[in-house]
Amino acid sequence: MTELAQQPFGGLLYSLKRFGLQHGTLELAARLGWAARGVLYLILGALATLAAVGEGGGLHDGKGVVRWIMNLPAGKLLVGIAAIGFAAYAVYGVALLCVGDESARGRFAGLAARAKGAIGCLVYGSLALTSDQLLLGHSSQGDAKRMWIASLLTRPWGRVLFGLAGVLTIGFGLYQLKFGLQGKHRNEVDGQAMSAAEQRSFLWIGRTGLAARGVVLGVIGYFILRAAIEVAPGGDNNTASALREIRHMGVAPLATIAVGLIAYGLLQFFYARYRRVQLG
Repeated sequence: MTELAQQPFGGLLYSLKRFGLQHGTLELAARLGWAARGVLYLILGALATLAAVGEGGGLHDGKGVVRWIMNLPAGKLLVGIAAIGFAAYAVYGVALLCVGDESARGRFAGLAARAKGAIGCLVYGSLALTSDQLLLGHSSQGDAKRMWIASLLTRPWGRVLFGLAGVLTIGFGLYQLKFGLQGKHRNEVDGQAMSAAEQRSFLWIGRTGLAARGVVLGVIGYFILRAAIEVAPGGDNNTASALREIRHMGVAPLATIAVGLIAYGLLQFFYARYRRVQLG
């Protein structure tokens, strides 16, 4: 415990441990979070696929998917379950940010793991909050978000921060694309626990899913960077806006990315079952 408290950011995880969040609890939180992410991306990709072939569906981001689920029969129950999964992943993200991933090889990989923890905490904490707001009957704060971005872009340092966020998002998208195509996601799981068929499926599902998400992140980063350069907040810089931009390229590109997002959802279920959780 003393060594943990002396690590960078380790005091926060030390506090979590004092409240009873031991490694086993954090591992369970991670696996619940990956399962929730799996459902989220399966729905997101399926709706985008239907939109690509003209059979309804829609182009959504995570919050849009949560609203779509809310309109289903027993929607409140399903959103409540999803909120638990999102919150669990946010807690895991805090732990990953604090102490990193023990299995990360090299300094860059370690920094990338901490960055993923920070992003996971923010994104899925926000999704958990959105789910709670919907359950309580509160409206979205989308207009407030756009006003905050517009205010930020009026400041020189705000443009720099926004531009840096765009560059980092593009960079992370390229990193994820390369990570998937090289099959490095195999290093994140206990491959010996898989059958030969599962290993083959995991390899190609991961390559397809990570490549598709890398492309989407790259487009989102482009939107963010363009907003900083043009000093114009524009629309929402999210998955939905990225998919709309890809749709302008034609049906085939959108359908390809949509199927890739379904694969990314399936990848999360593999993670929920087989991924190693090695904090610190």
